[in-house]
Amino acid sequence: MNGLQKLLSQKKQRIADLNKTIDTLYNDFKVHDSIDINLELGAGHGHWLTSFSEKKEDELFLGIDLISKRVEKANQKIKKRNLENVLFLKAEAIELLQSLPSYISIKNCYIMYPDPWPKKRHHKRRLVNEYFLELLAFKCKNSSKLFFMTDHDQYFSWTKSKIHLSKFWSLVEGNWPHSEISYFQDLLPQNNFLIAEHHNS
Repeated sequence: MNGLQKLLSQKKQRIADLNKTIDTLYNDFKVHDSIDINLELGAGHGHWLTSFSEKKEDELFLGIDLISKRVEKANQKIKKRNLENVLFLKAEAIELLQSLPSYISIKNCYIMYPDPWPKKRHHKRRLVNEYFLELLAFKCKNSSKLFFMTDHDQYFSWTKSKIHLSKFWSLVEGNWPHSEISYFQDLLPQNNFLIAEHHNS
């Protein structure tokens, strides 16, 4: 097995493990074999999503982050507040979307202050791109929404242009759904946000 094959094999195993974890966590929530979740990609310490989930007790929330300590702190918030409608996992965004069981649909997706990868040679690493928007759309229902916030003007313009070019999403007017200040928003108070709505292509 060469290096590339080994990396692909490891990724396949991570996705399989994540799928199993998600299936176990959400098994008790199944209603008519279907579940809608609100998903935050890059949830940090979970401050914003935890607060949002407290206001929406009849909805389910999932937050992911790549940093173990952030996920641990987020899960500590859940325990302290005795919340049962929000979960936090360590996962990468694309792998998470590829791992979601078929019975789970994304109601809304929230992305706040993702890494802008400002250098041009690194733009390919930005989360919002054509593949991401298509994959996310595949996991969403018609009229599901994508909420995006950043303090980086160029990344904001980049995201708007990608959505304009996408056959799966359209920009819509609206308000940010929850006014609680996030950890990163407190550090970076200057920001722009947009809302896109999923539609059948």
